[in-house]
Amino acid sequence: MPLHLATAALILIMAQLLVILGKANIGLLAIYAIMGLFSLLLYRRDKQAALFGWWRIREWQLLGVDLFGGIVGGLLAQHKYRHKMSKQSYQIKTLFIVSFHAIILSLIGMGII
Repeated sequence: MPLHLATAALILIMAQLLVILGKANIGLLAIYAIMGLFSLLLYRRDKQAALFGWWRIREWQLLGVDLFGGIVGGLLAQHKYRHKMSKQSYQIKTLFIVSFHAIILSLIGMGII
């Protein structure tokens, strides 16, 4: 399984476990679903813009949506559209966002947040 897909799956599994264990409410999954879809659509639009020479979406906007809950959709879109995959600086920023989500979900699981 490609790394981006495995990472997206792990974040979703963590969020689902928190809901199942009663550590978080269903709203957490709703945020990941809604923001993930929004992120996926933004990445698709930016990939089209890159191919056709249209106005591009700024990287900080893509990363910002990922940071605020869209990371699962962002990872899926990066894999599906092969977008931003070869840009190492972008992948490092994505790794930090994935780590941020993993830490937040872990803190929720431990009852700290």
